[in-house]
Amino acid sequence: MAKTVNTQVQDERAFNMTRFLLLVLIGSAIFLLPYMRGIYYDQFIAFLQITPVELGAVLAVYGTCSTIGTFFSGVLADRYSAKWLLVISLVATGAGGFILLSRPSYYGFLALYMLWGFSITLTYNSAHYKAIRYCGRADQQGKMYGMVGGGRKIVQAGIAFIAAAVFAAYVGSTAETEEQAFIYVTYIYTAAYFVVALVVIVFWRGDQPVPPEERWQIRDAIVVLKHPATWYLGFILYFVYGMGLSFTTVVAPYMRNVLEIDPGTNVILNTIRSYVFPFLGGFAFGLVLDRMKNKILLCQISVAIAAILVVCMLFVPVHGVFWHAVFFGLLGGFVTCQQGAYLIIFSLLDVANIPKKITGSIIGVAISIGFLPDITMNYLTNYLVGTYGYQDGMHYVMMIVAVYGAIAIVLYSLFRRYLRKYHGAA
Repeated sequence: MAKTVNTQVQDERAFNMTRFLLLVLIGSAIFLLPYMRGIYYDQFIAFLQITPVELGAVLAVYGTCSTIGTFFSGVLADRYSAKWLLVISLVATGAGGFILLSRPSYYGFLALYMLWGFSITLTYNSAHYKAIRYCGRADQQGKMYGMVGGGRKIVQAGIAFIAAAVFAAYVGSTAETEEQAFIYVTYIYTAAYFVVALVVIVFWRGDQPVPPEERWQIRDAIVVLKHPATWYLGFILYFVYGMGLSFTTVVAPYMRNVLEIDPGTNVILNTIRSYVFPFLGGFAFGLVLDRMKNKILLCQISVAIAAILVVCMLFVPVHGVFWHAVFFGLLGGFVTCQQGAYLIIFSLLDVANIPKKITGSIIGVAISIGFLPDITMNYLTNYLVGTYGYQDGMHYVMMIVAVYGAIAIVLYSLFRRYLRKYHGAA
């Protein structure tokens, strides 16, 4: 393999606090609606009158659209203003909330997730991650990615806890009241998009057009596809992201239907799981990463711990409050470690000597690979629980997660060897 030439000039870019906070807000809102199924899974499929297998099929199409959108998002990020790309994403995704509230037909629901597949990727993914990178210096990348990732989770937690409190207050004991509570939650989530979009329009200042010499050109596609970091980051992301997605997609219905936790408590616990634990992982891992010489080792250790905790969950009895607490404790540890590794992956861009001109494009290709579990695992996990039941199906999912963790650890080792050989850093 030929040595990769470092064409990047490491600048002393000043920390931009306003933009940092805006990126936290944007990240906190953008995924609320498409991924609310992770907390309100049962209410979601009941409201739309679909089966888990049908939901899995829709999510597979959503994953396909996300992959396509992400692949081309890098070109947009390397050519146009991040501010307006991100505003477009917020408004388009928020508009989907009104479509969801109209209770669309199955094909309308499919079209909605196709819209979301593009709205949270094409004008968001690469623009967001590239903007984070250039919010601060090269030696601040762990903090930047970890704290934006963790910070967005804590803001999401605030929104989600308000929604969960409203849900718990109105859920009642009948299907009708549960449905109405779900509608209130959807309104809250939808409103968040437009509020954040307005804040971004008002406060995001100084976003200059990309200079002509820094704009993406067609010839840069060859550079992106030849750069080893594109493929290492993409496949590491695939397995680390797949660990979290495959497990957390169906853990809420598992806790309700197998552990028999009541709906209100289940929503609160899964809100903690979705937002508080990822915040802890992103914040802590980001701070530690910048202080470590061997940065990839931290990622490997966190993924290994997450895989071990999943295996432990296989042996936790399903009955009894004590065992429910043990399960949730293991779940919290898993999410903290998995999200810690996931949220700081792109802090390795500077370590890998990625030129600024193709930062967005490399992110776009890497994420289009890394988010393929949105196609494969969304369908597979829903198929497993729909075919084998929540208890046996979840056990199969847990085993898949452990295997994904093992593969991710091997890929980290290969990436570290590449960095040491060609750049003398890891």
